[in-house]
This record gives sequence, structure tokens and C-alpha cells, in this order.
Amino acid sequence: GGYITTMLYLRFGLGRHAVVVAQEDPQNLSRFLQTIVANEIVYTTGLACARLSIVFLYYRIFGSSNMRYFLHGFTALVLAWTIGTFVPSIRTCWPISSFWDGTNQNCIDLHGFYVGVAIGSIVTDFGLMVLPMPYIWNLKVAMFQKVLLALTMIFGGFACFVTIFRLAIVVSLDLSDLTWNTVDQIIWTTLELFW
Repeated sequence: GGYITTMLYLRFGLGRHAVVVAQEDPQNLSRFLQTIVANEIVYTTGLACARLSIVFLYYRIFGSSNMRYFLHGFTALVLAWTIGTFVPSIRTCWPISSFWDGTNQNCIDLHGFYVGVAIGSIVTDFGLMVLPMPYIWNLKVAMFQKVLLALTMIFGGFACFVTIFRLAIVVSLDLSDLTWNTVDQIIWTTLELFW
């Protein structure tokens, strides 16, 4: 889904100024904005599935320890982030069509929404990276295996650093020319989703 929306972004004008896109085909700006809504849904769903699959892996590895309580809480946190991101994604404007038809009635602050989503992503990614560390060192396996497991978790934490970098981009994002100004954000969002 993320790659498809990225291809649609490119088809509908990503990397070109909105004025030029509108001159070539006025419908492409509307389609670009529709793709933003679709991508927000794909992004939220994709990250939720990835994070929950990691949590379920942790249940399998550490389920008999007291980490189970932390995992219950973390599952609730991931679900809360998912709902808190998904609902505004489908209600960017109300009615949703006003997001792309130019009326912009009852719309959320898109910039603030993107910043909030990125901060929530950083918290959950960092938690997924750090949560198992104390338990890894207590496993009854060879030290070499413990180090490999810890390195695997840290390597998986690269998504956290991608999200931090994306947050820096989002904070300075100028939404006045979406097709031109969102290139870096879309690249880093796609990288975060598929890392």
C-alpha cells in the first residue's frame, strides 16, 4: 500500500510546484490530496501491524516472565496510538471531500497532526527497542547469543531514528505548496513504514 501511494504521489505531481501541476491537469491536485488521505490510512495500519507483530513476538519469547504486564500496557499504547492516528486520518476534514475539493470546511491542523503522529511513533519505536533489553540479558543462553539478540533489537530501532529525522522535517514543513514541499517527508515516511 505504501509503495502504491508513493507511486500515486509521483503520478499526481509530487516534486513539482502545485501551480504547475494545476496548469497541466487541475484534477491532479485533488487526486494528490486524496492520496494523502489514503497514505495516512496505509501508514497507520502498516505501522500498527508491524508494532503489534513485534509485541506478539515479545510475548512468545518473554511471555512467562513479568514482562507480560509491560507487554499488555504496550499493546494498549500501540492500539491507542493507532486509533488516535487513524480517526483523524479519515476525518482530516469534515466532510472528508472538503480536504480535496478546496472548501476546507472543518479541517484539523494538518501540521500539528503530523507532528503529533511523529512524536507518538518515536515513543512507541523507542519503547519497542528498549523494552526487551533487561530481559535479553537474563535469558539463559550464551553471551554471544545475548549480544546478537540485543544488536538485532538495536538494529530494529533504526526506525526510531528515521522517525526522529522525519519529525525534524515535519516541524519545518511548509504546507503552502504540498506537491513541492512534502517530498522529503514522503520519502522518510515511506522509509519508516518499510524499515
